[in-house]
Amino acid sequence: MLKISRLSESDISGVLRVRLSEEQIAYAGTAKVFLSTASVTMHLYVIKYDNEIVGFFKLDLAYADTIKSCSERSIGLRALALDINSQGKGIGSHAMKALFSYLQEHYLTFDSLYLTVDSCNMTAVNFYQKVGFEFSDEMFQGGQASPAYII
Repeated sequence: MLKISRLSESDISGVLRVRLSEEQIAYAGTAKVFLSTASVTMHLYVIKYDNEIVGFFKLDLAYADTIKSCSERSIGLRALALDINSQGKGIGSHAMKALFSYLQEHYLTFDSLYLTVDSCNMTAVNFYQKVGFEFSDEMFQGGQASPAYII
């Protein structure tokens, strides 16, 4: 069974055990970097599958401050990372479905979810298309290696 939940102290050791490929680290950062970014506007989450942490992501409540074309009521998805041994099993797709439901229940003041994905990161581009994200016509020029799609 899949569950997403806000990071708690008891989750930290599980997050540190999440294994990422070098490509994932280049785009999402390491687990240590992830753990260091919590703030009032940056909420950290874990993805659990059968009660084991298999991934993590951030929800950025101040996303519109970075991506000016987003409305003030937008929330940003950042640093989605899934353990290399959990990929290709549908866990990421299930996590996105769970996230959409979770947002509707817990983030009522927000009306849209955005993210950016580096245009060279075709694995992520294909994933987000598969789970139903819509690509905007605008590109974010602050991507790490190349312009990023705004989704």
